[in-house]
Amino acid sequence: VKMAGERFDTTLINYLRSNGELLVGDATAEELKIRVGAALSGIRRESARAYGRHARTGMGASLTVTSDDVFRAVHPAVDAIARIILATLEKSADVHSYGFMLCGGSACLPGIDGALAQATGLRVTMAREPMDCVIRGLGKIIRDNRLWGEGLNLRTRSLF
Repeated sequence: VKMAGERFDTTLINYLRSNGELLVGDATAEELKIRVGAALSGIRRESARAYGRHARTGMGASLTVTSDDVFRAVHPAVDAIARIILATLEKSADVHSYGFMLCGGSACLPGIDGALAQATGLRVTMAREPMDCVIRGLGKIIRDNRLWGEGLNLRTRSLF
């Protein structure tokens, strides 16, 4: 589900505005998600200072954000992702037997595997190098003519 990372950031921005009257941007939300983020309640007990503008006054302001705050903010997005996974995978017996693998930046959110396993009832495996999965897979496809045919391979080679 490609929307995961951006959706987590957006839900955190909205949570800080609603619950702390602090306006922050995408970069601050991303940093908070990485530094103190958690997809399961109680998985981390860390905090970080977030700087932004006060929602009513527009003046500079800051707020201490805890792992539990990030959990509460991203929990609805994790549930939405779980529903999408279940709806997509209902037709596949293999997924029910083997589970699924997480890759990409959102796979690095502590507890995301456990949260999705709880929400879906499926086995969740983390990729060894989740940030590199897409580019490694693309490399394999480019090198294997059987996957895409010679025509695409020639066009792709011309890009490099």
